[in-house]
Amino acid sequence: MKSRKSLFVKLFFTYLLKTILAGILIVILANHNVKTNNLKIFTDMLTLNAKTLSHHITQNYVDKNFSEIDKFAKESIKKSGIRITLINKDGSVLADSFKNPLEMENHLNRDEVLIALENNYGASVRKSESLNEILLYTALPIYENNDKAAVLRLSMPVKNVSVFSYEFISKNYFILFIIFLISIAISFILARSVGKKTLELTNAFKELSLGNFNIKTHVTSEDELGELSDTFNDMSDQMQKLFHQISSGKEELNEIIASVSDAIMVIEKQGMIVLTNKTFDKQFDFDGNKKTHYKLIFKDETLANRIENYSQEESFLYENASKYFSCTIAYLKENGGHVVVFHDITDIKILENFKKDLIGNVSHELKTPLSLIKIYLELLENEQDKKEFKAHLETVNRNVERLSNIIDDLLTLSELEAKKILDISEFNISDLFDEMKILFKEKAANKNIALEFKTEKNISLKADKFRLEQALSNVISNSLRYTEKGNVRVCARISGNNLVIEVKDSGIGIPKKHLAHVFKRFYVVDKSRSRKTGGTGLGLSIVKHIVALHSGIVKIESVVAKGTEVSIRIPFG
Repeated sequence: MKSRKSLFVKLFFTYLLKTILAGILIVILANHNVKTNNLKIFTDMLTLNAKTLSHHITQNYVDKNFSEIDKFAKESIKKSGIRITLINKDGSVLADSFKNPLEMENHLNRDEVLIALENNYGASVRKSESLNEILLYTALPIYENNDKAAVLRLSMPVKNVSVFSYEFISKNYFILFIIFLISIAISFILARSVGKKTLELTNAFKELSLGNFNIKTHVTSEDELGELSDTFNDMSDQMQKLFHQISSGKEELNEIIASVSDAIMVIEKQGMIVLTNKTFDKQFDFDGNKKTHYKLIFKDETLANRIENYSQEESFLYENASKYFSCTIAYLKENGGHVVVFHDITDIKILENFKKDLIGNVSHELKTPLSLIKIYLELLENEQDKKEFKAHLETVNRNVERLSNIIDDLLTLSELEAKKILDISEFNISDLFDEMKILFKEKAANKNIALEFKTEKNISLKADKFRLEQALSNVISNSLRYTEKGNVRVCARISGNNLVIEVKDSGIGIPKKHLAHVFKRFYVVDKSRSRKTGGTGLGLSIVKHIVALHSGIVKIESVVAKGTEVSIRIPFG
């Protein structure tokens, strides 16, 4: 964070700097005015002296007594310190207080001489080339027969005037120093007062920015800072009320959004996520980071194209990760963002697909035997050979039985899905196995297949015996149907709190790619074999439903040409 100087320091040094500048300006102006006034005084004094001397100098000039004038000038410098120079009209020096006139250069080009010859009086301040210092010059013309014949010039060093000025100004330094000290004290008091009030207001604003709406200031001065303090206190009260209203509204909105079962996402104009609900976070595995672009979650272009080409509120089918959503997009006018609502219709879509598949499968499974029945009935009308007649009749009978089996299995499935209540009773597994032996003994013997049942003693189970018989009957029937030689073993054992029934055969087996689908309705691995043996493709679906109603699970493992094992696991209860 950038460091800042305190307002007190700024104000104090501002006031102090102003005082110092004002003092310096006063000194400069005073010095200038004093020097200017003193220079005028000394100029007037030199002029007065020149007028006083002009009568004596004029008389000697008229008498051409230049040596007397030169002698007078050199004696005068010793007494008064004023230099006297007499310059002829042609610029030649006739007398001088410091030097031999004969050795001095022509002075006709000197400013004060030219002005005096032209205006009867001349004055200037410049550096003397003969003395190499700055002098104050005054000059008056000397008349002869009413004509300007020469110029009488008086001069003195400017430093004498400055010394006089500095002596005058130095007397006021003490007063100026006192004023300076008073200014420092006043600057300190004013800066501290303003700085203290400002610091209180600054700290109050900091607390307000951190959410402390109870903060109040106590600046009571009758100025802008006092008015600012009162305004701040009013603003704090208003913000506190507004914050409570917003907080209540936000909590209410969050509760409403959280209670919505649909997934909700709000994005800004640039596509950054600004709001989601719990359903969205869970549905799309979102961590709640509000600095995430929605395209990082929805990597396909379907949703992005809908949002970028938005024209009006609409709903459309959106598929994501094997799930289906009825997606609605709405535009936010205030910030140019969008609200996207995802209504999960996966179950509805699956049900629709299931209905389509079911109707298609049922139609197909019923059409085949019905077609065969129709064909063979037509053949029976004209068949004279009793042997062929009997064969055709057996085919019709077999297909009628197949139709009957399909309808029975469909009714069973429908009943299982509609009726969730089981007829629970306690029975011994050995009794169940004895019934299965009687039921499949003849079928196994006809195919020369060894059918074995094995169970631990005294295994009792509380379950729906009729439904469990249905499930086990379907599994054993499938094993016998797809086993040409070898054996079918049915075992029951206890594993923890579960009863495990395993049906293992040495049949043709099931290819691995089909194992995940065998519990689906009408799914048949080998359709020609299934029709030949009377399979409906509904048996394992019935098994799965019955086991699920008992809170159990059913698994299937198989190796082609080696056999298949179906495992039913039902908890005791």
